Amino acid sequence: MFWPGGAQIDLRTIAGRSEASLRESATRYGWANYTTDWRDIVEDPEIDVFDNVGSDAVHFEPTLAAIRAGKHVVCEKPLAATVGEAVALEQAALSAGVKHLTCFNYRFVPAVRLAHEMIKSGDLGEIYTANFRYAQEWRTDPSPVREGRGIRRG
Repeated sequence: MFWPGGAQIDLRTIAGRSEASLRESATRYGWANYTTDWRDIVEDPEIDVFDNVGSDAVHFEPTLAAIRAGKHVVCEKPLAATVGEAVALEQAALSAGVKHLTCFNYRFVPAVRLAHEMIKSGDLGEIYTANFRYAQEWRTDPSPVREGRGIRRG
């Protein structure tokens, strides 16, 4: 979990498809509850923030439902499958008055922070172009992302 600065949060409920995996994760990471239905989280009035780290195929519907329920939302990238869905999420969040954030979780990885600091300091001179290679080319696979694959790619 990449919550910077040691944020103090209450890990209330984790959702997923496999009850056995959820039970293990809840125990290992200190979640109070687990469920195989994300709607349980959206409907829980005690939960203030809905953090959607599900596979890409389940970003839009649960995040929109959470916004409509008045919850602040955090959603992994990509936020939505289409520009229209992304705009709908933004408009819903603005209308509901909730905070919304799309995660780019590599921002806090030490190697990325170091590269940012080196570029910002000017030690590398003027940068004209940069080339980075990512080992998992998930963008070329047209099939829906399977559960767990999103975890591997970060």
